[in-house]
Amino acid sequence: GKYNRTLKPGLNFIIPFVDTIVWEETMKEQLLDIEPQEAITSDSVALRVDAIVYWRVVDLPKAYYEVEDVENALKNLVLTTLRSEIGEMELERTFSNRREISQGLLGEIKEVTKGWG
Repeated sequence: GKYNRTLKPGLNFIIPFVDTIVWEETMKEQLLDIEPQEAITSDSVALRVDAIVYWRVVDLPKAYYEVEDVENALKNLVLTTLRSEIGEMELERTFSNRREISQGLLGEIKEVTKGWG
């Protein structure tokens, strides 16, 4: 099929057998809880890190057509970026620089997810 339109809140008319609703998604902010993962700092110390990500779909057609599974793709992106950020720091800096880690994550996620909606 071909994308036709996004239904807005309220009363919408669709033609049975011609129009089909393919995907329903909330436009509210959602929570993605990243389970604890192993990461290694630049001074070769292994840690367990976890994260909580708040996200929402801004452009529904892009979120449906540009990526297979938005939530899973976002989860994997956060995991790899978090490991990378931790890998660039020494152990002592990881505890005191939560803001720096958050800013690094946010910058990378914004850059990669521009086309995802």
